[in-house]
Formats: sequence, structure tokens, C-alpha cells
Amino acid sequence: MAKLALILMFMMVCLCGFSLGGNMIQSTTIPLQHFNFTDISSIELFCIEENGVPMTALIIETQGSITVPGSDLLYINSSWTDLKYGDLLNAFVKDEHLYVVRHKFESDEIIIHRIQQSGGLVSAICIKGTLAEQFVPGAIKNVIPVQGQNNSYYLLTARWVLPAHPGEFLRTVLSAGHGIYYVKPILIEVQDGKLSKPRKLRYGGKIDESFYIKEVVSCDNLVHFLGFRHPEVHGAREKRPAETLHHVAYDLKKKKVTQANSIYTDTPRVIEESDKWINCFYRDISMDAAGDNVFVAFSWEKSYTTKIQKDEYHESSIFYWDYNQGKAGEVEKIADGFHPMVKADSLGNVHLLYINDKANLMHKVKRKGIWQKEDVLVDRVDVKDGKLFLTSFAAAFDKDNNLHVVYPSGGNLVHAVVKVN
Repeated sequence: MAKLALILMFMMVCLCGFSLGGNMIQSTTIPLQHFNFTDISSIELFCIEENGVPMTALIIETQGSITVPGSDLLYINSSWTDLKYGDLLNAFVKDEHLYVVRHKFESDEIIIHRIQQSGGLVSAICIKGTLAEQFVPGAIKNVIPVQGQNNSYYLLTARWVLPAHPGEFLRTVLSAGHGIYYVKPILIEVQDGKLSKPRKLRYGGKIDESFYIKEVVSCDNLVHFLGFRHPEVHGAREKRPAETLHHVAYDLKKKKVTQANSIYTDTPRVIEESDKWINCFYRDISMDAAGDNVFVAFSWEKSYTTKIQKDEYHESSIFYWDYNQGKAGEVEKIADGFHPMVKADSLGNVHLLYINDKANLMHKVKRKGIWQKEDVLVDRVDVKDGKLFLTSFAAAFDKDNNLHVVYPSGGNLVHAVVKVN
């Protein structure tokens, strides 16, 4: 499926205000002129400034179709511009400016644009001939900025590694590459367009396993990675291995891993009962960080399918873990719901957002190490086909610790500013 990335930028001018749960909320409706709510697959929200004026940038990824390929659109001041710079990789804020990163396949370049200055080109990193066959195709997942340095970045990619076990090694070699390979994360430093020698991310796992990074958060010179590590199996019929949710912190100045935390281990599986099947799996993970403190929320879902009527229903539990003040905490269940998102403010509070079984957007805060009672942030967000796990929202704090939330409602998107502290 092709992806359509929409980049919307708007000043924090609010049209209406109302009070909910003791919190003052101001909201603005963002009309969806070029696509439908049901097309949205993910939303990212950034609080930035331009010449001292607070602004909010919104990146939306939607699923296109084979017959209608996606494109990249930039939305500023109610005008749309079509950008043709390749597939969207990620976006980041550096020195209060928003940068968007794309992979331009025809020239095999990583293109970095600064959005606030009319999409001006900042850097074009040529990777042609650099990522040879030992790297996983299409594995450049993220471009990480080095704060305070111009044209200085890290590429997050991955490399295929042969098994260390002699039997598996021979099986892979003799099968002309159809055996098991392990995926290992790699960092490549980029300075003024020049790429350094690839560096292994020594994440503290086993030799015969893969580590798939799903989330990346940068805090000054510290980068946090979150993903799953597990062994590989030969085919779909083999029993799925246990998967470990794993966190790694990497210091860009010291060029080494400073934290490696195995958070939670469970095995995705299908359980058959007399009248139904139960599919158990990880659904969503979320991470935020402040320096070397890191905060993680994730959901473990059970999908039930009845054998006769083929009815389907879902249950989802939300868990939380943190590494705070030099100490790793215990994993704790804190809610039943979908789409957990964790955000930390600058006051040391940790905020959890999620969708409950009534399609309400819920908010829960941890102050001074204690979780407070949850409250309803938004009554009934839009969900696709009545399925609570098929919705998207985004959140971010501005410099005044106001929480900005973008969520679907009434077929459009709503941008709300919430006083949560």
C-alpha cells in the first residue's frame, strides 16, 4: 500500500473553549479536505516555534491504494503544496525547527528538509553503494540529529547476520540464503554528507536473535531505542518464539550504549478452545524520555473469534515501565484499553493517554511516583468500523506544559489544548 503523508502546520489560534473534568480545553477543527478519517494510519504532533510564535505541526500518514498512489503534501496557512521527495522516514525537531526526512529511491538519497522555511533543502545524504547486500533492504528506518551541530546525523539501519550455531550456519549457507538470518541494528554516523564506518548497537541481547527497533526518542545527546528481540524460526508453521520488549540508550558523544533493559517477555500465540480461538499478541508500544529517564507503555491484546458465527471481539491490557533516577522499575498493569501513549512534561510528571471501551480518550498522570485517578479527556473519538483499536491520535507538550492533543471527531480532526498540570 502506498503511503500519503500530510504535513499540516497551524498557529495556536483556537476557535472555541470548554471545560471538561476540571481541565480547561480549547479546540480547533481541522477539515479533512484531501482524504477521509478512515484513511489515517498514524498521526504525529510537534510543538515548535517560528520567530517566537508558538506553532503546531502535524504529520499524517494515510494508506493509499495500488491504483491511487500516495504523495506527500505540505499544508501551511491553508495552502497545499505537493512535495515529491520520496517515502517519509521520520521527522524531528532540532533547534526549535521541524525537519522531515525522506528516502529518495531513484537517486538513493536521504533528503532532509526544514519545514518552517518553505520546505528548504538542508541536506542530501547519498547512500548509493554504501548499504551493500549485508544490510537489510529498505532498513534505514530513522535519521537521528546531533543537537547543536550542523549537518551531523546518525542513520539507524540493520544488518543481516548468519547464525553462530554451526548447524544453523551450514543450513543457511547450503540453502543459498534461504535459512535463518538475524537482524542486528546498526548506526552510521554522517558528518557533512560523509558516512562513517557502520557501528554495531550493542544492545545486550543474545547472539542468535534479532532486535527490531520500533520507537526512537532523542534527548540532547542521548538516544533511546525501543523494540522487540527474539529468535527467528524457519517457517510460519513453527511455534512462534517468545518476544522481549527491550530498551537501549545510546550516548552520541561517548559513542556507546549506556542502558540496556529487558522490560517484558511473552509469547504471541493462538489458543484454541471449544467454541473460539484466542489470539494473544503485543499491539501498541509508546516511549518518551527526559535525559536518561525513560517511560514506556505497551498493550497486550487478546482477540477472540467464535468458531460458529465468526464473531470477533477484543480485550486489551495496558502496562507501564520506567527507568527513573538511575533505577529500573517493575512492569505494572495500569489500565484496560487501546492505543497507549506516554508523554512526560518538564515538571517530572508522566502522562498516559489511551482509548477505553467506550471510545473515550482517557488521561492518567503519575505525580511524585503515584498514579492519579484517570479522567475522560475527550468523549467518544471516531473509530473505524466500531473497532477501538482502529483509530489514531497524537499528543505533545509545549514549553508551557500545555498538552496538545489531535484526535478524530465527526469525520474531521480536532486540535485541543489542555491544561493538565
